[in-house]
Amino acid sequence: MKVIVISGSSSNVGKTTLAKAICETLPGAVFVKIGTGARKETSSDILYPFGTSFRDIEADHSGASFLIIESNHILTELDPDLCIFLGGSPGRDEKPSAALARQKADIVRGQRVSGEKAAALGRRLNLCLDKIHELCFLAGANPEPVSAIIMAGGSSSRMGRNKALLSMAGKTMIRHIYDTLRPLFDEVIVSVSKKEHTSLIPEANTVIDLKSGQGPLMGIYSSLKASSSRVNFIIACDIPTVNLPLLRRLLSCSWQYDIAVPSFKPGEYEPLFAVYTKKVAEAAKTLLDQDRRRICELFSICNTKVVEIANHLWYANLNTPSDYQDFISKEKDKKKNKEDEEHDLF
Repeated sequence: MKVIVISGSSSNVGKTTLAKAICETLPGAVFVKIGTGARKETSSDILYPFGTSFRDIEADHSGASFLIIESNHILTELDPDLCIFLGGSPGRDEKPSAALARQKADIVRGQRVSGEKAAALGRRLNLCLDKIHELCFLAGANPEPVSAIIMAGGSSSRMGRNKALLSMAGKTMIRHIYDTLRPLFDEVIVSVSKKEHTSLIPEANTVIDLKSGQGPLMGIYSSLKASSSRVNFIIACDIPTVNLPLLRRLLSCSWQYDIAVPSFKPGEYEPLFAVYTKKVAEAAKTLLDQDRRRICELFSICNTKVVEIANHLWYANLNTPSDYQDFISKEKDKKKNKEDEEHDLF
């Protein structure tokens, strides 16, 4: 049995989401949590109260290939085969137990995992390198450089004005998305179709379509050609919410697949919240040369992973003024509800 501990700086950093994602990718894995409350079993995890020894947990799950434990405190008892730490800057609102967890961590969210370390982890866990890369991406510790591409070349005909310049949280829409992505990626590219749009984000690497009037597939082709990374996350400038767990899941597919695209309904895809490798550029050029401009045609000629998503309430694609107003209204309601909850604490 191999033991993987998921630790973190505080609550609500995504430990349970990551643990369950790892269980999905590692056959024979069992997920347990150590926390407050009585021991209980559900369909997806087992909760042990604080103070339960590792020896007792290990005995309960002796048949597991991998034991995934969500806990900081268990690290006082053992050095696991892999420790993953999720959190922000050291010392900021951290649990007292976070210092030890950070010290023992093999993978830290936001820090690059070198090829040498990935190979060593593979030997320790008896896993192939593609699985280690998958685990790193799921944890938010990219094992290689990754670029983000914001697609801002559309005509915005249904909106009636440039969607990239819509107001979002006191910023333009494209600035809101750029500021969200910049800390997560080695490079952020802004894809535009017209030279006059190159000032949308002055500090960004802005790429103009190599040929005008060819639609978003040309934007994908032009930006992939210009990208400095093998792996690229592409997002439309009218998708204001970046779902980080989904983003990491899509990136985790990039070692085995050239495209990873979410599907919210059978037969329906979101190609502008997806991951593409640079290899896709040549396939895109082939389609463009044949005057075939539908992005979805890439999926049948590239090695594509369709990631089915059950919970897509976060997703919004702002194509029309009513889409925009509905989204703004919902965001105001969320903010008010949060403020009300905080007020009730005092």
